Amino acid sequence: MIFRRTGVLRSVESTKRHAYRIGAPLIKYEICPSCGRKVRKLKPSGLCTVCNERYLAQKQRELVSKLEQQLKEDTSSHEYVTAKHEYDQARKAASRLRSKL
Repeated sequence: MIFRRTGVLRSVESTKRHAYRIGAPLIKYEICPSCGRKVRKLKPSGLCTVCNERYLAQKQRELVSKLEQQLKEDTSSHEYVTAKHEYDQARKAASRLRSKL
């Protein structure tokens, strides 16, 4: 940028000092491929902070839905229903005996 503005080649330190004096930023920006936002540094996933958080939230929602589906399948299985019915019968029988005594 300094060479383009002034036509003078400088050393790295000289460039930094001159950029500071003229107010030229030396910060390198990266562009998020998801939203196009300019950020100083992308996350290791290759996304900006906001998009990375959205990505992680989506992954968590997918995990929760898988776990809920698995729980639903486990509780609706025939074995579970049969075991629950047996337990309820045993409780009812015990309750009847207690009331007779």
